[in-house]
Amino acid sequence: MIKKETWYVLAAFGILLLAAVLLQRQQASQAAAVEPTPRPLVLAVDTALLAELQVAAANGERVRYGLTPEGLWEMLEPPTPADRIDQFSLQSAVGLLRQLYEQAPLAPLADLASVGLETPEYTLTLVYLNGSQQDLYIGGKTFNNGAYYVRLPGQPAQLLNLFTVDILLDLLRTPPVLGESGAP
Repeated sequence: MIKKETWYVLAAFGILLLAAVLLQRQQASQAAAVEPTPRPLVLAVDTALLAELQVAAANGERVRYGLTPEGLWEMLEPPTPADRIDQFSLQSAVGLLRQLYEQAPLAPLADLASVGLETPEYTLTLVYLNGSQQDLYIGGKTFNNGAYYVRLPGQPAQLLNLFTVDILLDLLRTPPVLGESGAP
């Protein structure tokens, strides 16, 4: 026969088990209700309104791309016709401009020179069909090489994903020009 104390222990264990199950369900429903905080947009471009794209380095190197009336990209500087441009690579890079999100929050910087933004290492210039233009200043990389310091004119510095910015800078470093055989 089971002693009275054993029944008390089993009842206490059952109550604890029930409380644990109920608590776990409550936490799971709260976790499902949590909404992530949206990251701020650094730049959002309607690429259908883009007429020209320029990437310039502080050392004077520069490349300019423009859209032809047929909707193909050509290199304006140095001059290269649209049929020699890898349209897929260039359009892929331009597509990144649709929504450039901040990599991580950044405290306001007093010294822009320390992150390469006093005199930007690169300037990305977007020229729209209506003639207006927008600049994005690109500075140095973060200490862990995970992001670039960037800023828009008159705005505080922000961090952008390293890989995204590198794809845009590669338009200057290694322009998407096809070889004689049609291969990059």
